Amino acid sequence: WVASDDHDFEEVRSSHFLTRNHTLHRHRYQPSDIAPASLGALPMFRMPVAASLHEDVEALGRLLRIGPSGQVIQELLHDTLSAADSLADWHARLMAALFRDTPLCIFAPHLDAARKVVQPVMAHEIRHPLESTRLLNTTGEELAALGFDPQVVKAPDECNFFLFVEGQRRKVCYRQGTYQVAGEQQRHSPEALEALLEKSPEAFSPNVALRCVAQQALFPTRSYVAGPGELAYWAQLRPFFRHFAYSMPVVYPRAQALLLPEKAGRLRANYALEHADFTQPFPQLLDAALSTLPTLESQDIFHRHNDALRGQVGSMLEAIRRTSPHQAHAQRHAERFTTAFEHHLRKLERGLLRGDIERNQQVQAHLSRLVNTLVPNQKPQERVLNIFSFLFEHGLALIPRLLQDLSHDADHTQEIWL
Repeated sequence: WVASDDHDFEEVRSSHFLTRNHTLHRHRYQPSDIAPASLGALPMFRMPVAASLHEDVEALGRLLRIGPSGQVIQELLHDTLSAADSLADWHARLMAALFRDTPLCIFAPHLDAARKVVQPVMAHEIRHPLESTRLLNTTGEELAALGFDPQVVKAPDECNFFLFVEGQRRKVCYRQGTYQVAGEQQRHSPEALEALLEKSPEAFSPNVALRCVAQQALFPTRSYVAGPGELAYWAQLRPFFRHFAYSMPVVYPRAQALLLPEKAGRLRANYALEHADFTQPFPQLLDAALSTLPTLESQDIFHRHNDALRGQVGSMLEAIRRTSPHQAHAQRHAERFTTAFEHHLRKLERGLLRGDIERNQQVQAHLSRLVNTLVPNQKPQERVLNIFSFLFEHGLALIPRLLQDLSHDADHTQEIWL
């Protein structure tokens, strides 16, 4: 399902790549022949692919780690780009090329034939103004009462479909018995809007929630495989499906994976760190990594005297408390001293841990490399890194290997060593 109707350009315009120097490179696409103000409402099947993207493909060849099949991957990007008539079409062609040896079918929902099949769903939405919105929000409130964050929250007058006006995907609201399209003064009665649907079904587009029902109308489905974000909003949709008289498919979590280059895996093992360790702030991660290394002489001195020093200070303060039980002023000073003593002792320990500047800098460089690979921007790798970060080095053979090695039943993030 190619989300060719989607008009959230900000969400799709940026790609992140892991460079050959293990840094993150972010590319942000800016079509040269479209005014920036128009980009936010333009669906991806109308978003052009500028010739400048060919230059970006060449730049990737210089930035990324290139394997024996790197040239093949670069040609694949150029060929599919040259044949594409929109950003959505380029995506569809790339997916078809990457999975060409599988039974996967690629479908673009903006096709006129698809609009015709979905027309009864749209008509039901028009005839029952805001009922589906009420159901979404009510289910969202029930989820919130159970401690979950509802993923789809609609304004009470906001409909679950869009209208295309002058090529842009516009929000539709229902107010005082009429439909109003964002940016237009004219109002439409339900009868007039349904007549427009009958005449021009291609002018209507479902939103994120109604898309799930439209999808079921096009392809009656028993099971829908969803990522973590999708799982969250599908939890709101059972009454929604019932309202449209469609069966809701079983929603099954998709496999989650971490692609781990062998050198990065060995580097992580050198510090005896687990993947979960990389979710903590960098200073704590640095301390955890340094603590796995052989201790410095200064650290040995600290550890030899640490327990004795703490014991002597503890004995002194306890003696003061026994001999001055009614001197509140002395007691407060003793408590402040204890707090300050422990603080400075821990500070000294951290300072000694990081005392070897050259070693410290090397460990920081290693950890930065691992963070960029494992949790780029402190997010799961699969949510940030573009797959071409790895395809340039490992070629098209990476796809069948992932299909073979990934388990669909695993309830954890699977590591695939490259």
